[in-house]
Amino acid sequence: MGFKYLLSSITPLILVFLIVGVLSFSLTFIISFSDAIDRMIVILGSGSISTYEEVPLSMLPEGSSVDYVKTGEGILYSENGESLAYLKGFDEGYFDSERGSAMNLVEDASLNGNTLYVSASLSRSLSLEIGDRLTLLLYEEDKNRTRPLLMTIKGVFDSGYAQLDKYLAYVDNSVLSSSGSYEVLIPAGEDVDEVSNALIDNGIFASTYKENYSALYTNVQSSIQILYIILLAVALLSAFFSSDIARVYLDRDKMDIAALMMLGMEEKRIRLLYSKLTLISVLIASLAGTIAGIALSHMTPWMVGKIAEADPALLEYYITGFEIRVPYLMIGAMIVIMLLISYVTLHCSMKRIKSGNLASLVENE
Repeated sequence: MGFKYLLSSITPLILVFLIVGVLSFSLTFIISFSDAIDRMIVILGSGSISTYEEVPLSMLPEGSSVDYVKTGEGILYSENGESLAYLKGFDEGYFDSERGSAMNLVEDASLNGNTLYVSASLSRSLSLEIGDRLTLLLYEEDKNRTRPLLMTIKGVFDSGYAQLDKYLAYVDNSVLSSSGSYEVLIPAGEDVDEVSNALIDNGIFASTYKENYSALYTNVQSSIQILYIILLAVALLSAFFSSDIARVYLDRDKMDIAALMMLGMEEKRIRLLYSKLTLISVLIASLAGTIAGIALSHMTPWMVGKIAEADPALLEYYITGFEIRVPYLMIGAMIVIMLLISYVTLHCSMKRIKSGNLASLVENE
């Protein structure tokens, strides 16, 4: 077959390729993006689980950590401006777990005294670097007063989610006079609700980050649920194109169909042949589109990182540091649903081509 025949075979499948490719990219990107936001809520917030009672590590999954923290509020004053600050107090070892690496913490361990860890966005707004000094006007809730403290920047962290860490700063627990609580950080992938229920069953009152930050968590989950609606809509759209592809093939091969009919092949068999041909073509286009979409999604962390470097304010409401997680099950379900709907659509479409209709397609050939 010549180039013109090949082009007529490929052209109808390009739309299927593009649709599946875009959806595979979107699924992978949004799932990875949502997972990163979900985990950063845990790391920057009150951990996976928060409680006012110390939790033995023996009651938690392997790799978990328990840290005693305090919270407070204050105002930071530097030579280049001032900013409100939400303060979190911590003890030694707080950043030794997953937090330090996830937050991209850079610190000068040689600095001592009243030290402060600030976010990258806060350091930019106040033009601060490690080793710089500034004044913290600390509000002491128990005494209902404020007092100034001279602080030194010991470290700068960049969680990649400026909206969450924009006003966040960490100080030693000894600086804060408020009562504290315990943050339980369990490894990603563990069932937070199951661990929390187990603690409650053992007499330890605990609340998960889903409860503590219900608005944020609901927003993330809503973004994922929208994908299911999009998935179904695209499956229906692809099924429509599948039916159209069959008609293109039938119209293209009029002469071949005429030859087959003159040789005695039944119309029913011809319809079945073109149904199979269409489904196989759609499957190949879908798999190619899936591979292309997944490959493109692996470039997004690099692209988002470059955009964030060029204009940090542009992505302030989005997370810029995330790892790609391919939702193979969801993508596989998408392809299966699309093929099933395509099969049903094709079956109904080909059924409408009743006896004599194929002959009418080729009577002028």
